[in-house]
Amino acid sequence: MIEPDAVPTYVLCAVGLGITVTLTMAMHFIVAPALLLPLWIWPFVAVSAMLLRRVGHSKIAGGLEGTAMIYGQGLGFLFLLFPLSALSLHFADPSLSRIDRALGFDWAAYTEALKPANPQLRLAYRSLEWQPALATVALCCSGMESRMWKFVFASAVALAIAVAIFPFAPAVGPGVYYGFVPLHQTSLGFGEVIQILKDGQRLVSKDYFVGFISFPSYHAACAVLLVWAVWPIRWLRWLMLTLNLVMLAATPIFGNHYLVDIIGGFVIAVVSIMISQRLFGTLRNARA
Repeated sequence: MIEPDAVPTYVLCAVGLGITVTLTMAMHFIVAPALLLPLWIWPFVAVSAMLLRRVGHSKIAGGLEGTAMIYGQGLGFLFLLFPLSALSLHFADPSLSRIDRALGFDWAAYTEALKPANPQLRLAYRSLEWQPALATVALCCSGMESRMWKFVFASAVALAIAVAIFPFAPAVGPGVYYGFVPLHQTSLGFGEVIQILKDGQRLVSKDYFVGFISFPSYHAACAVLLVWAVWPIRWLRWLMLTLNLVMLAATPIFGNHYLVDIIGGFVIAVVSIMISQRLFGTLRNARA
C-alpha cells in the first residue's frame, strides 16, 4: 500500500515525531488537543491515498500522498520547535546583523524601497501555502512521480536541518532588532514567544504558533526546492521561477529575515537536494 519511494520521507518524519514526543514529555510541555486536531487531516489523506493505490488509481494516489507528506511534515517537526526554543542559546541578532552589514545589505532601506509593492509581495510570500500542492500534483500528472518523491524527501530534509540549526541561532528578526514593527506581525512576534518559552512557559496556546526560525530561512529553502522540482515541466518552470523570485524578494520583509537567513536557506536547499539525489540513486541501484 505504501509507495516504496515514499518510505524515506515516512522514516524521517517518524524520527522527527519521536524526538518531538520525547522532548515534549521530558520538558513537561502541554499542548492542547484542539491545536493538534487540524494537523491530523494529512495522515488521513495519506491513508486514503494508500487505499486508492490499492484499487488501481496510482496517479491520484501519488498526488494525494505526496501532498499529504509535504504538508504533514509539520507533525514531525513543528512541535519540536517549542522545547528547542526553551533550550536555545542567546539571540543571535547582533551576529546576523553584523554579517548583513558586511554583505552591504540595509534591511530598513530595502523595506522602504519595496513598500509600494507590498500587496504583490505579500501575495507572493503567502504562495508557499499552495505551491507545494501544485508541484506534487503537477509532477504526478506529468508522469514524474519518482521526482515528486525526491522533492518531498528533500523538503523534509531541509525542514529537519532548519529545525536542528534553529536553537543555535534564535533571533527576534531585523524588524524588532532595528526598532521597526514587522509588517506580518498580528500578535506575538517569534522573538517574544521564544523568550516566553525560555522563561519557563510550558502550556502551548494558539498564540504561540509563529514562524520561529529566522536562520536559516525555510521560505528561501522552499523557493529553491520548488523551482528545482518542477523544472522539467516546461509549462510550469517559468511561472514557478518568477513566483519564487518574487517570494524571495518578499521574505526579508514579511518573513522578518536577515539577508544571511536567505543565504542559509539557499545552502540547506542545495544540501537537501544533494542528499535526496544520492539516496534515491542508491535505492534505485539496490532495487536493480
